[in-house]
Amino acid sequence: MCKTIPLGRIGSTEEVANLVTFLASEASSYCTGQAINISGGQLMEL
Repeated sequence: MCKTIPLGRIGSTEEVANLVTFLASEASSYCTGQAINISGGQLMEL
């Protein structure tokens, strides 16, 4: 499975938690209407 992921590894729960923490913080206050894929590049959309 890792061969299908451009970063070459499975993501960790800590990486997802870091994004959730960022989105819940004041640092993301200017972000609106975004879809953020945490897939190591496996899901790329243009």
